[in-house]
Amino acid sequence: MPDAKTWAVLSIAAAGAVALAVTHPTVAAVIGSAELSVLGIPQLVKNFRERASARDVSLETTLIWFFVAFFLSLVSWIRQSSGWYILLNVAGVVESAALLAQINAYARLDGALRKSALSALAAAAAGFLALRGLVVAEATWAYLLFTAAMGLLIVMNVPQILKNYELYRREGTAPKGITPYYPALVVTGSFLHLIVATRFGDSFWAFNSLVAVASASLILGQILLPGATNLILEQVAELRRPWSSEWA
Repeated sequence: MPDAKTWAVLSIAAAGAVALAVTHPTVAAVIGSAELSVLGIPQLVKNFRERASARDVSLETTLIWFFVAFFLSLVSWIRQSSGWYILLNVAGVVESAALLAQINAYARLDGALRKSALSALAAAAAGFLALRGLVVAEATWAYLLFTAAMGLLIVMNVPQILKNYELYRREGTAPKGITPYYPALVVTGSFLHLIVATRFGDSFWAFNSLVAVASASLILGQILLPGATNLILEQVAELRRPWSSEWA
């Protein structure tokens, strides 16, 4: 459990992030984007050093991240966005693909290779159609891919949260294979984006940033405060169960 010093550092960092986003929103947005572009590196390093860690990484969350990064890369290319924005999205493609390779090589989960291969084929097909402007125009493809990416972002962390929750219910322990730096980068980067988006009145950007902060915070809590965090999730599951039974 984090000590008082850790909480103090986190509080000061949060206050500093708010001040930076309010006074220098462009700088804050760039820093937030940079953090989000490298979020996979700590987990890649951990998996390389401790191959068993890959078993704790959710395949589904990684696949969703791959699709989001790939779709946004296509959108940025079609719309001829800045090289910086393209680079950020391509970094996500490379990191998520590398993470998928580690999961397949180290964890050897049932069905992982088939799901990864089908996902790669689906992404390649979407890329071919979009860049060729087949079926619909390139501009329409850009809109559809962007909308799909934003929708996937909302649910991206859900499989990892559920995987961590099931591990805690089964073994009463936090996921030792997940580095806290991964969700911490998501929380801090998205938090900066949230403040900037709120300041400029971009409700869509703000909503996606808020979801990212909330979901990544749950993962961080499952690592650092597993008892309290999973107790909250358990209470949510109990609230949902009567409704599920009624509609079953």
